[in-house]
Amino acid sequence: MVKASHLSHGDSPSMAYKVCIHSSISVLLEYSCGLYGQWLLIRLMVNQVSNYLLMRLADWLAGWMTGWLVSWMDGWMDGWMDGWMAGWLAGWLAGWLAGWLSGWLSGWLAGWMDGWMDGWLAGWLTGWLVGWLAGWLAD
Repeated sequence: MVKASHLSHGDSPSMAYKVCIHSSISVLLEYSCGLYGQWLLIRLMVNQVSNYLLMRLADWLAGWMTGWLVSWMDGWMDGWMDGWMAGWLAGWLAGWLAGWLSGWLSGWLAGWMDGWMDGWLAGWLTGWLVGWLAGWLAD
């Protein structure tokens, strides 16, 4: 920065004017650079604070989402295993068992009834009828 004390007495007034303008521009530049520096510093601080807050928010959100997803997945898996899978297995087993028992019982019962009707009942009826007929004929 050029100061007025550097001017000699023999310099023209235009030179003094130029020195004054140069001084004013220099002061203005220093002042504006200072303001710009302060603005940059404030902006840096705001960025740091906002970055910190954003990081804290992201951490909190990640923790919340992780907890929510884990609990939801646990609940969903428990519900699926307890509900659909157990219901499907119980239904399949009950259906299979009912079908097997029905087939076995109907086969066994039909066979038993056929055997009973053909064997014991037919034998008894035949024996009774033959006995009755023989008794009636003997009289």
